[in-house]
Amino acid sequence: MSSKIFFFDQHFERNVYYNLAIEEAIALNLISSPYSAGIRFWKNSNSVILGISEKIADTVQEQRFTQFRQNFKAGELPPKAGNGGLLIARRASGGGTVFHDNSSNLNFSFFISLKLRSDLFPVTESYKKILGMLISALQIQNIQSRFEGKCDLAMEADGVLKKISGNAQFRKKECLVHHGTIILDTDILKGVRNNLKHPPVEPDYRKNRSHENFITSVGATFSVEKFKKNLFQLFAEFMDYRKLELDRRFYPKITLFDWKKILKDTNRLYKEKYTDLNFITGRE
Repeated sequence: MSSKIFFFDQHFERNVYYNLAIEEAIALNLISSPYSAGIRFWKNSNSVILGISEKIADTVQEQRFTQFRQNFKAGELPPKAGNGGLLIARRASGGGTVFHDNSSNLNFSFFISLKLRSDLFPVTESYKKILGMLISALQIQNIQSRFEGKCDLAMEADGVLKKISGNAQFRKKECLVHHGTIILDTDILKGVRNNLKHPPVEPDYRKNRSHENFITSVGATFSVEKFKKNLFQLFAEFMDYRKLELDRRFYPKITLFDWKKILKDTNRLYKEKYTDLNFITGRE
């Protein structure tokens, strides 16, 4: 059985559609690769990303969707962003609609072979274990968080629980993909407020609060680089790679994959799925 774990710290910028295609392509190729697990860190510029079953009319401000659609031209890759540089996309996982930007949130993705970790087949159990790693990584920086709702991390701020991380999952060819985001700066609230409606379904702990009163950030002293290193170390231990040296120079490289195959699948998914208006809109 494969015994390698990869660390993919993506510093190159790609639009949201390409980023989502990369993720699914890695998932499709994990089991046939030298790896049984890996972690990826990445960012999106101004983007609204819907869960696989979300309806645009329920979650996205009508004016934003209208502007996006008017600027979307068939066969143009990527579609134009429209006013304000906003792109609207749909991901392969469930969960609610979110807003990303380049500076206010960090995205992370876990890729795990279910052949190796069959205990993660039950969805609830997989969330508990993976979010437990995130809680531990945050705790190293004295950020006390907890698992709330179906897939959130929350912390106490202003005397109430506020969301700092949303998470979701999908599965491809015996590969579990768990992805989520850490809110780095409350500046993201402007984008959330301007682009998203109040969600049609909310976790109990939200209690009908507005975006501004429900979302917070991990704070200005948070070290993104320390978080990446700590989370990878916890993940390596979770996957039973206790003998790995975890200094950055020893991180396995994503290039050890059959990168040509991943790029081929990425380009196919990008063109045939993620930039397809019917997929993005869910045929409304």
